[in-house]
Amino acid sequence: MGIMTISHDYNAKEDVSAAQMSTSGHEDEMQSSASVSGTFETSSFAQSEPSTMAPTVRADLHDIALPAYACAYCGCSSPQSVIQCTVCKRWFCNGQNGARGSHIVIHMTMSHHNSLALHPESEMGDTPLECYKCGNKNVFSLGFVAAKEESVVVLLCRLPCAQTKQNPEWDMEHWQPLIEGRHLLPWLARPPQDDEMVSGVPGMKQISDLEAMWRESGQQAASDGRKIGSVDESGVEDAGGDAVEALEPVQLVYKDGFEYQRTFGPLVEAEANYFHRVKESKILKEIKVRWSVGVNKKKMASFILPSYEFAEFKMAVGDEIRLSHEAVPELDAWQDSGYVVRLPGPSTEELTVQMRSKDAPMHVQQGFSAELVWKSVPYDRMQEALKRFALDQKSVSKYLYYKLLGKDQPAETFDVELPARLSVSKELELNASQLNAVQTALRNPLTLIQGPPGTGKTVTSATIVYQLCRMRRSGKAKGKAKDKAKDKGGKDKGSTRKPPPVLVCAPSNVAVDHLTLQLARLGLRVVRVAARGWTCDQEEVEKCSLDSVVARTAGGRLRRLLRRREETGELSEQEYREYTSLVRAREAAVVTRAEVVCCTCVTAGSGQLPGHWAACTVLIDESTQATEPECLIPIARGARQVILVGDHQQLGPVIGDPRVRSLGLGQSLFERLILLGNTPVRLEVQYRMHPGLAEFSSNVFYEGSLHNGVSASQRSGAASGFPWPISGSPLMFWACFGPEELSSSGVSYLNRTEATNCFKIVSRMFSAGVSPEQIGIVTPYEGQRHFISSYMLLNASPDITDALQHVEVVSVDAFQGREKDFIIFSCVRSNDFHQLGFLRDPRRLNVALTRARYGLIILGNPITLSRDRLWASLLHYYRDRGCLVEGQLGRMRVCSVRLGAPAYARPSPRAQMYQKSNYRESDTATLVSCDASVLGGQENNPWPTIDQAEHYSYARKGNYGDQEQDSDDQEQDYGDQEQDSDDRASRSVIESFTNKFASEFTF
Repeated sequence: MGIMTISHDYNAKEDVSAAQMSTSGHEDEMQSSASVSGTFETSSFAQSEPSTMAPTVRADLHDIALPAYACAYCGCSSPQSVIQCTVCKRWFCNGQNGARGSHIVIHMTMSHHNSLALHPESEMGDTPLECYKCGNKNVFSLGFVAAKEESVVVLLCRLPCAQTKQNPEWDMEHWQPLIEGRHLLPWLARPPQDDEMVSGVPGMKQISDLEAMWRESGQQAASDGRKIGSVDESGVEDAGGDAVEALEPVQLVYKDGFEYQRTFGPLVEAEANYFHRVKESKILKEIKVRWSVGVNKKKMASFILPSYEFAEFKMAVGDEIRLSHEAVPELDAWQDSGYVVRLPGPSTEELTVQMRSKDAPMHVQQGFSAELVWKSVPYDRMQEALKRFALDQKSVSKYLYYKLLGKDQPAETFDVELPARLSVSKELELNASQLNAVQTALRNPLTLIQGPPGTGKTVTSATIVYQLCRMRRSGKAKGKAKDKAKDKGGKDKGSTRKPPPVLVCAPSNVAVDHLTLQLARLGLRVVRVAARGWTCDQEEVEKCSLDSVVARTAGGRLRRLLRRREETGELSEQEYREYTSLVRAREAAVVTRAEVVCCTCVTAGSGQLPGHWAACTVLIDESTQATEPECLIPIARGARQVILVGDHQQLGPVIGDPRVRSLGLGQSLFERLILLGNTPVRLEVQYRMHPGLAEFSSNVFYEGSLHNGVSASQRSGAASGFPWPISGSPLMFWACFGPEELSSSGVSYLNRTEATNCFKIVSRMFSAGVSPEQIGIVTPYEGQRHFISSYMLLNASPDITDALQHVEVVSVDAFQGREKDFIIFSCVRSNDFHQLGFLRDPRRLNVALTRARYGLIILGNPITLSRDRLWASLLHYYRDRGCLVEGQLGRMRVCSVRLGAPAYARPSPRAQMYQKSNYRESDTATLVSCDASVLGGQENNPWPTIDQAEHYSYARKGNYGDQEQDSDDQEQDYGDQEQDSDDRASRSVIESFTNKFASEFTF
């Protein structure tokens, strides 16, 4: 059971000549988990591959007689090199495929399989690898420790077994993973020689196609699996051989609404199909359920979901889950579905589902299965909005119709009388840039407001909505423009009826709740419309919910039905039909009489909003986090005034399908409108960060335009006892050189050294008087998030265990829009290939750097990170200020490692309009021929900025969208990405721009 006797040094990199494995117990094989859509990072090679790695397969492959245990990728059949995946029963070797790892590791990451068995004729026999203590067979979690006095090694899982100190005979301090550098350790499986790979080394495109075919067919034998699907110019052929409709890239300008629909419609459909496959393929088995009864008499099922499973399920409150149980002696086969009402969080690891029916088997707790129920509602509503935009003349005003198509329009403003004072109160006094944004939004039919971190986007948005409502009350805003607003058919849209409510939207429920709270506190009649099953912990927001307002204002028959439903939990069929009819009528009345309706962009297409109701004024907060079709849902309800608030220098929408992402669906409407020459109004005073924390982001991402609304003294003293490298400067980059490791999911990363140092920092902050609620730990990787949380609790002394429960450990993406007094940022990536994955996304770095109010500590490997120009800039910035340090906390010294050359810190204003954008070939030509003020910065700025160099490289390639997403973020299609050559070309263009002026770099 996980004990190996070895004949010589277990750390040796050469082959182990003799080894024995003795096991006992845990003989049953791990149950096969459902194969899911593979994900894999598409980072580039840091070094060019040898010629033997050419992505070709020998033409006579099928003429070669190979044994059943030959590697399914390359045909290697050496018993010392091949390993069996015990989930799919296929064999793979430990042969190298460049920086992406060995064949067996590539297969496991792409298929989400994780248990292995060695060949019966190998040195150590065919026993599946498993943890000596708990029997865990997940090879991504397994490592080994040596016995202190014997020539044996013991296999232990990373968590929790390797963290226990119970056996003094084992060298627990030197636990090492079985997978190192994306390869199995060579003493487990010898890397084959080139001539042993009889089929040649396949390219990642071929491997991706092969894995996709296995997923689709499910029954194909490994020997049949080397028939790679083809890609031709007319379309993409899937694993089953069916032609997939060719997709067109997004454009800047569209001929008409039909071309707009023809472009976005198939992209939305492809994205929907992708998530349909992913969600329906995820099944959890052998779940232990804890049953309870909710206040509404509904049965509640709670179960613990491993963090990596939760990350891959990507669930949200309101998602539907199907629970089932196979027939057992005390129970017939049972199945029911319900809605997620609570997600795992800092206070609980349980996910809670409210079941639909009442016949739940509450006497049974073991042996349940759970699967996500696919809901196409968001994508259906996007398609409906696209159709409405193309066909319905009343969907938007004529002006907005042509602006959204990208066509030039004469300037149009609303003839309104603005209030003498725009600030709502002295407590919400606006600065000059905020006042400019409010005035612009009130006067114009289309306004873009860029809100960098901490600049008061919510206050500005709330003020705009407040003044719109106030002007409508006083009759100063009747919706007439100087040139008379018309629908897209040219008919006047003026009306003497009471103007409809302002529609306030955002992509996420969290953002909508925040806006609802602010608007309600201003005294406006706000209604929060949400999907069924939505709940909010904030009482003020809950009171504004449509359900709550309907219940409070219901009378007569509806009130009696509501009371009976609450008391008994059910209604008769006739009563339910009557109840539904009365509720819908009441909801329509409540929405129509409100001054403001708040909902997510997707909910704006819900039947809860009356079909005849036109949303003349639409404000979308966090609009850069939504796709363009998602933003169109509220806009196409009759908008004649649109206000988009966001920041394209922060993270954008998440796109799953790599093809769709590469074609530009991830570009927000906000970004496209900027590319078309619509200048956003930027908020320029930040009130969140210590000035020292804001300087780098201001210079790099906002041309140095951000001013500080808080002083250093106002952001000092919160952790006076913490050993900052430079007194008075709450910055620290702690150089950590421990290697990255694949996490237990196989598609994310963790770094144990950084996790250990996180724990040391948190403990020291507690000693300095910082409360746990003031501290946030952010990391790009779900594997690291889970490991840090578990590691700290397992190693905490009893006196701080409670406090650690209140320290938030979250992903960078999930923390966008939030803040903490102190942020610890764990970068994770530390490897010899200098791969950074999606750490290279400048928007993700900007988000991570701008969450802290009082102090920021970054943990990372400066050697790995500095190979990227932007990260090198950050490291130089910290080193110049004496804040790049190494050593032990409290005894730090300046880190003297050699750093890569930095990029430049001040992008020109015009370059911002072109950053990370999507182009057609015609747009590429325009960009490349731009004048020097665009590609070379302002006239007195002779060198290109980082954004210009990045953008120029993207345009030269005709590259659509982000090319470097990590495997734990999105599934990758290596064939579509062509990542290696593209990335090398991209970075070389940047280097050609920046090397010339490296010596002149200053902030």
